[in-house]
Amino acid sequence: MERVKVEFENDAAGRIFYEALSKSHGSPPRTESNTEFELPIVFEHKRRVISGPNTTFNEGVEVCDTNKDGRITEPEARIFAEQRQKRK
Repeated sequence: MERVKVEFENDAAGRIFYEALSKSHGSPPRTESNTEFELPIVFEHKRRVISGPNTTFNEGVEVCDTNKDGRITEPEARIFAEQRQKRK
């Protein structure tokens, strides 16, 4: 999974976001999902997805970017950091 593209309003917004993300409950365990679909002889399809560090980043951006404009402002980053702090 690739990281979503996101801009930060300023350096402070980026720093606050990354600090809050790194201080969260650590890295979630990697998960793996498998999907198989088979029709004997005619068709077989397998898909394997393994989550990684980009999953955590993407989920953080999704929560932090409240107006979904692809740009994290300093107020959005501060709210995100406060929410992460409360979850501890």
